[in-house]
Amino acid sequence: MTEACKAKQCFHCDAKFESDEAFWDHVYNADCGSGPADDISATTTLVSTKPQPMGIEDANLKTSQEPLIEKPSSWFDCALCGVHFLTSYEWYAHSSSEEHKNMVATAAGHYATSSLTKKEKPSTEFKTGASEQPFRPFCDECQVPLPSQEARMAHVMGKKHQKVINRILKDNLFSAQTALGLSGSSMSSDGSVKDSNENLTPKAEQTEPMSKTHSFKSPFLCDYCSLELPDVSAVKHHLCGKEHLKMVNSVSDVKVQQSAAVPSPLMTRFTESDSKQLDDLVAVLRRLCLAQLTSLMYELEQGRSNSNGPIPVPRKKIGGNEEIAGIGANDVLELFRAVCREELQLFLSCRIPKREENPRY
Repeated sequence: MTEACKAKQCFHCDAKFESDEAFWDHVYNADCGSGPADDISATTTLVSTKPQPMGIEDANLKTSQEPLIEKPSSWFDCALCGVHFLTSYEWYAHSSSEEHKNMVATAAGHYATSSLTKKEKPSTEFKTGASEQPFRPFCDECQVPLPSQEARMAHVMGKKHQKVINRILKDNLFSAQTALGLSGSSMSSDGSVKDSNENLTPKAEQTEPMSKTHSFKSPFLCDYCSLELPDVSAVKHHLCGKEHLKMVNSVSDVKVQQSAAVPSPLMTRFTESDSKQLDDLVAVLRRLCLAQLTSLMYELEQGRSNSNGPIPVPRKKIGGNEEIAGIGANDVLELFRAVCREELQLFLSCRIPKREENPRY
């Protein structure tokens, strides 16, 4: 019984050690796993057996050398507490319990005191009436106490801690998938659920700017959807989504309807008045053009010369010296004739009644 109590056994790989220093060095530094899924061959250091006395019979010697009954390979056991489990979920629940944590803390305190006696003792010791236990970092995932914060940081960056984290994530993902009733085809090789939106190709690249805000939680905001987005990849995915495109189209349709519903003030007068007012306005404008052409012809006749060159048109100067190029008299005459011809045609079309297509005899 004394030999069994002195031997230390690893939590994961069932390796046994004679000294506490070798045991805790293996716990902190070795990358060992627990359970049938880990393909690590744990090297065991057997405890040296005491020599048998000379007067023992051969039958007793044979019984002492018989191999122990091997446990099933699917067991998960805690060597520190001496408890066996059939599934990894039960083992992890036990490792998170207060009883296991107290056992680990006790063993770690024993290891720390034993290692301190071997090294140089501190020169000064502070003794207080109500001695408080110092804060010791503890890894909740691996259920391992650590002597200092630097050791905890080194442990978190190590392979052993990462391996435990990956195993926990896989177990949680498997339990969530089982609860939701998902098939195994939706799982990727590394245990993460595939995102169906990653294979979508954007139909058209959107040029709508995403306004950048100064909030700590979400640096991007979609003005159309009033949706906060965390990063650039989420912005790209949102711009290609159906909801965003639908919102943009609806906003553009509303703007077009509003612009069409608001008429210009000039056209409002025309639509509210009769069509006769519009015809009268066109007639007045044509009369003004004809009067301007008549005055222009009079000025050309007054300053007409024998040559057929351009004749300067007198104009008033506004704000400074302004020179206007002259025009040819023949061009003005042709324009005057064309306007008069159109006026006559318009006048005659209004006065003469239209003929019937099928006259009666």
